[in-house]
Amino acid sequence: MGLAQTASPFVQVLTIPADLGEVGKVRSLVEKIGAASHLPPEQIFDIQVATSEACANAIEHGKSEVQVQLWRVQGQVIAEVSNVGEFRPRPRHEEQAAQRRLFLLRVVRHPADLAQAESF
Repeated sequence: MGLAQTASPFVQVLTIPADLGEVGKVRSLVEKIGAASHLPPEQIFDIQVATSEACANAIEHGKSEVQVQLWRVQGQVIAEVSNVGEFRPRPRHEEQAAQRRLFLLRVVRHPADLAQAESF
């Protein structure tokens, strides 16, 4: 687990165990790549929040290691979070809090990115 070398200097891959304590490594990598892409600090923070939340959801529901891929493309940072764990739904009493977190993910993303993602 850890940071993998890729063929492109613009792609970074980080694999973390299913441990919420490891999500800080993802935030650090987002900060490094965001700074290298000359993004403003508030945009880096937004990407950190969204990526961290996606990782936390993958850990909570998949119970397997999580892979994060980050790309630098034309002054933008694109993040993909994935895992291969079996989906485990949360207890019903936790569902309302989870809906608030999903709303937060939608709020911190750039509106144009959200519209494009929802068109698939």
